[in-house]
Amino acid sequence: MKRLTSGARICVLLAAMTALAAPAAAQSVDSVINAENTRLQRQVQSQTRIDRIVSQTRSITDEFRAVNKEIDGLNIYNQLLEAQVARQQQKLDEIESSMSRATMINRQVLPLITRMTAALRTSVSVDIPFLMSERMERIENLEAIMDDPDVSAAEKFRKTMEAYQIEIDYGRTIEAYTDLVQIGDKEFEVDFLRIGRIALLFQNADGSMTGWYNPTTEAFEENNAYRVEVEKGLQVATKQIAPELIRIPVVGPEA
Repeated sequence: MKRLTSGARICVLLAAMTALAAPAAAQSVDSVINAENTRLQRQVQSQTRIDRIVSQTRSITDEFRAVNKEIDGLNIYNQLLEAQVARQQQKLDEIESSMSRATMINRQVLPLITRMTAALRTSVSVDIPFLMSERMERIENLEAIMDDPDVSAAEKFRKTMEAYQIEIDYGRTIEAYTDLVQIGDKEFEVDFLRIGRIALLFQNADGSMTGWYNPTTEAFEENNAYRVEVEKGLQVATKQIAPELIRIPVVGPEA
């Protein structure tokens, strides 16, 4: 067997060392790769946790902002409600004050309008007798509502003033209407001519009878002397002709 030279032995040793070093290097690279993979996996897991935390934080922040916005809206709504409640309380105070005044007014107004109604009946009863059924019916209706507890004092007062206004208007208007007149023991259907409340004249349909209400005798009397004037007055009252002066019998004022 041949002896190896020193150079050959060195080559053999290097070859043997290289052969032994190759598996070790491969094992070292795998370890490094595994370690890097583990590190990367941990980074991915850490990033996933971070992303989840960020998402949760954003969700909580959004919810916090939404709640704050709702609270701001509720604060504004509460302020509006407080203002509305204050106005309603003020209105209630005004109503209570008005009711107190109304009670006092009722105590004063009801006796007044009762006296006014009685005075109106007296006034109509002594006036010249025109439209008596209509006027007395108005007074009777007025007296009926005075005893009705369901009618307010304000409505009673309004009705009373309305009746007074109608009576006042009679004094400055002329009117023609058809009704019955009693002369002696006979009744006739005639056309009446009312001139304010100073004269009440009449004429039958064919114009054969003319007359007037005599305040002195408190009776209707036939008087054909004013036939033309009464006929003319009826035409003026019914707007058949333009207004013009007419002569009528008028009783002078008494003391």
